[in-house]
Amino acid sequence: MSEAPIISLSPTDRDIMERISAGEEQAFESLFRLYYQALCLYAKKMVIDLETAEELVQDIFLKLWEKREHLELHSGIKAYLYKSVHNKCLDYLKHLQVKDKYLKEVRINHQPTVYSDAVEISELETKIFQSIESLPIKTREIFEMNRFQRLKYREIADKLQISVKTVESHMGKALKALYQDLQGFLALIIFVLALMECQL
Repeated sequence: MSEAPIISLSPTDRDIMERISAGEEQAFESLFRLYYQALCLYAKKMVIDLETAEELVQDIFLKLWEKREHLELHSGIKAYLYKSVHNKCLDYLKHLQVKDKYLKEVRINHQPTVYSDAVEISELETKIFQSIESLPIKTREIFEMNRFQRLKYREIADKLQISVKTVESHMGKALKALYQDLQGFLALIIFVLALMECQL
């Protein structure tokens, strides 16, 4: 089986990345101005909303600047940026699906009773979602895989190539944060018990 061809950077790309890696803001700004609008239009085709597209593209450029000293490109800058935006949009769309599924589950599992009315349920949904959003990226990813994809700890560990202990640690952090954020809501106990169904 032949190896995939190695795509080398053009002299121009190499020069720009060397300048950016050295912390030259002017080179970074030039790159931003060159590709920003086109990348936003590309992202908009995937996520529909222009404001969201702009935020995603801005985040790509921010990450590029933050990792400039350790960034290794094996293809051209343009290809790297478009691939990064594409993957970022896919992650965003996947997150929307998770959010939608989560809110549907909350509505089903938390019907109004003598102890809680529709207003309280709406507030609970918002609070839970905000709490999940505030989790560290990796912790949130593991939490969503367990809670919404119904994956067990071992399955998550195998998929992410980490240990079961690491999964347990992240889930512990997530549950602790949710417990602290959701204190005061009458539906808290139901929610926490529902979380436990997806554990080992």
